[in-house]
Order: sequence, then C-alpha cells, then structure tokens
Amino acid sequence: MVVFCGATGNKFLFSNENRKHYAARFHLKRYWDGKADVKVYNMLKVYTFSLACSLFASIKSEEQKMELSALFNVFLQGMMHMDLKIPGTRYYKAKKAVDALQRELTNQVDDRKEALRAGTVNPKQDLMSYLLTTADDRSK
Repeated sequence: MVVFCGATGNKFLFSNENRKHYAARFHLKRYWDGKADVKVYNMLKVYTFSLACSLFASIKSEEQKMELSALFNVFLQGMMHMDLKIPGTRYYKAKKAVDALQRELTNQVDDRKEALRAGTVNPKQDLMSYLLTTADDRSK
C-alpha cells in the first residue's frame, strides 16, 4: 500500500496534474466522443488502469497499457477461484497472467533503474522513479 502524506505527498500528487488532465482528455476523446452508448463502469476501469500506468510508471504506450490491463483482468477473474493447477481453469490462467505481469513489471523496473543510472529520466517523474531513488526508514 502506498500512502501520500505531508508536503512531499502533495507535491508528488499535484506535480502530475497535467498528466492527469491529458490522460482524461485522451480517454474521453478515444472512448466516449461520438459514441451513442457508453458503458461507464467498463470505461472507468480502463481509464483508472491507464491513469495508474501513467502516474506510477510513466507508461505512455496505449498498446502496452492494454496488454497489462488484459493480463490484470485475467488475474482478477481467477483470483477467487479454487486453487486448481489444471490447464484451462480460471485459476491456472490467472497464475500464468500473474507470472507475465511480474516479468513485465520487473522489466519496467530494470529499464527504469538503468535510465536513472544514465540520468535520462527525472528521479521524481513518477512513483516508480521516486521509490527507486528514495531511501527507506533504514536509509537503504
């Protein structure tokens, strides 16, 4: 769980304000404009996941966001099913989706660490960079 508190938390949240506005405008234009019917609940899930990808990891590629979202949805569908490690069951598919998500997120973190070492990204551009560059309570 991540908790934002104090001046540092406010600075982080509000420094990403433009990114939130851009994401909202993009989402509305892509999924809502010109549509006669909109399934609001599903579109809000898509928007929330896309915004989380943008704010937490600066993922810009819509294709990558949709790929992660699809894996996450498979995980959610199988999360509450019986632990049957039999190919074809929802639990089995969810386990495979979690493995793929972990690989992808590990690659994202490794890429970000390299970019931070090279100085090609801002250490405070998103939550991932901030967490990778900020010492914990034990100064590690």
